[in-house]
Amino acid sequence: MNRRKVFLSPAAGQFRESRNQLASDLRAIGCEVIVRSQLQSCRGGIAGRGI
Repeated sequence: MNRRKVFLSPAAGQFRESRNQLASDLRAIGCEVIVRSQLQSCRGGIAGRGI
C-alpha cells in the first residue's frame, strides 16, 4: 500500500498551530506530511524530496 503524500503550506504564520495539528492528525492515519517550513532548509526543495 502506498503512503499518501501531503504538502502543507499555510498562507501566514498565524496558521502555524493549526498546520501543526493537521500534520499530526494526518501522520496518525499514515500519511507522509511535508511542511513548507521543512523545505526551506532542504537542498533541492520539493524536487529534492521526491514529491
